Formats: sequence, C-alpha cells, structure tokens
Amino acid sequence: MLMQVVSAQEVSALIERLRPKLVARKVSLTIKGTGHTPFAGAANIQDGITIATQGLKGIQLAENKEYVTIGAGDKWRSVYTELEKYKWWSRWQGGGMSFYSTRHGFACDSVLDFEVVLASGDIVHANAKENTDLFTFPSSTIWGGVAYYMPHSFGQLIDATTHIMLSSGYGFGYHVSTCCMYHLKEDTDAPALQRFRLLPSLIKRDSTLQTGKQMDFCYELSKFTQDGSNVSLMKELHQVWLQILGPLRQLKGFIFSFGYFPFIKALLENSKKAGDNAKAIDPADGPLAVDELLRRIKKIAAGKGLLQRYIFTNYGYHKDDVLAGHGEKRVRRMKDVSRKYDPDDILQKSVLGGFNISKS
Repeated sequence: MLMQVVSAQEVSALIERLRPKLVARKVSLTIKGTGHTPFAGAANIQDGITIATQGLKGIQLAENKEYVTIGAGDKWRSVYTELEKYKWWSRWQGGGMSFYSTRHGFACDSVLDFEVVLASGDIVHANAKENTDLFTFPSSTIWGGVAYYMPHSFGQLIDATTHIMLSSGYGFGYHVSTCCMYHLKEDTDAPALQRFRLLPSLIKRDSTLQTGKQMDFCYELSKFTQDGSNVSLMKELHQVWLQILGPLRQLKGFIFSFGYFPFIKALLENSKKAGDNAKAIDPADGPLAVDELLRRIKKIAAGKGLLQRYIFTNYGYHKDDVLAGHGEKRVRRMKDVSRKYDPDDILQKSVLGGFNISKS
C-alpha cells in the first residue's frame, strides 16, 4: 500500500493510527524519499505500507534572509531555482557535499532546525536549544563543468587531483575518464586548473566547461584534493577495477564507473568549525578517497593501512554497515537517542529499508 502525505500532521496521524500494529510487528513500513537509493527494499516494501514523502514541499526564505526552510519532498533543482531569485544558493547536495564544501564543510553541520515526526507520532523540533540529542549565503558565479579525457589519462588525472570529482567509466562499449571540476572565483586561467585543461588527451568536443550558476552545474551532474591522498593506492585500485570489469564492457547496455570523491582537509576543518561535523571525521584523517567498490579494493587498502571506516552514505551498499562508519562514540550516542525516542523499536524493527542503527 502506498500512502502519499503532504504535511507533518498527516505523517503524525498515520503513525498514530498504525502504531499498535507497528509495535506488535503486525505491519511493516518503509519511507520513500525521491528515489536515490537503488537497491530493492530501500524505499519500497512487499506486503507492507510505503509512506511517500514527495508531497512534503515548501521552500521559504526567511524575511531576514538568514535561513531557508525546505520540505523533505523538495528536489534540489527546485530549491536552487527558487533561491536564485534572491541571489542565494544552497549547499545541500548528496551526502552533504557541494561545490562549496571545501569552504564551509558538510552541509548537515549548518542545519538550524529539523521538524521531526517521532515513532510515537509526536511532532517535535530538533535544534541547538530543544531536543538537542536529535539534532545558506549569497550566490556567486562558478566556472566549471565535466571534462572528458581519453582513458589512458586516469593516472595523470590522479596525480593532478585537488578539488575534483574524478571517475573512470564504461558506457555502451566505450571507456572514458572524466573530471567534474569547478572554480568559485570564475578564474578560467587559475594555475590549479591548468594541469587539467592543458592535458593533450582532453576531449574538448564533449567537455562542458563553462561559466554559470550553481543550479546549472547541479542539474548537469544530476544527469550524469589531493591534499595528502595516497596516489599509489588510487592508481592500484583503478587497475583492479579495470581487471575486474574490463571484460564486461562490451555487454549491451553495460554502464559502470569507478570514482574518487576527495574529502580534503579544508572541508573537514570547516565542517568541524560549523558544528563538530556530524560524521565524526577527524580533519587530521583527511582527505578521504571515498569509493563504492569491492572486497578486493578494501583488502588492498587495509593491507596498506589506508582503509578508512567512513562509507559515503549515498553510495553505501545494503550490506555495508554505513552508520558504523561514524565511529563507536557516535554509534553509541545514536543508539541511546533511539532508545529514548523510540523505546518500542518501531523505527528499528518495523520500518524496513535504509540503514538502521540497531544493526551497527
């Protein structure tokens, strides 16, 4: 059964009505956002009830223009479009990462308030003053886009990587390397970018480097620092990926990519300043090359003493213990909060899908 809700009050009423059966484990529930997580059961359920939150919309900039209220069902394209009217930008994107992360850290560490429906059906607010245990700025023009390179360039791109999302991928029989790059000062001749722009293997015809607004780049990426990173490890993992998936590249419709998303120290330090970052990543551990792959890759990294506990939530596999990656201290705190606000374990045992703290 699919239940579509348009307000926190409707969610509350639904939970209160279902609560006796949820406590008795006679019905199962799952919550569907906008459909990012790909594996079965994350946002749907067999013989249970799915609460669809796409109707929870509402983008409102405060009169003093110091904060913006966003509904759980709003998509980022709509948010960016609305805020552009006021010369504002939002730095919320997948996993809390954005073009501005190196300047301001994880987006989740700058949230002022959450409106939350508890497992009891009660509606509460979580912020710095109440329910603390549960617990955007002027726009600018950006230069950047997606640059495509011949596949043999991947090693050179790793050597050059700073504030770059770097991938190597197969699609419809072709192999290509890509860099998603951006420069907040709109300086197309910035020295840091020349190492990418001047590579002879750059495929200029297909690259999309340009000057534009944040919304333009976010929409493009939705379709589509090396600051101590271990370059030799990154290259070795890329070779493993080539060995494992290379033979499959001719399969019809086969698309698969291997990407590095660097968490540089500037991001982690600024995130800590904004509120002791919620992911509990010590800036001294940065940068982290976060990837989605394979037991073999983890084994190689662990063998070199370079395997990090943190798993990028957006790309976490359903078998991964993503929440454990926040560290033992944060996991204990999350479990304490869960027992306090959900003593009947409704959210842990009756709500399926996603990553449950009880499994960490």
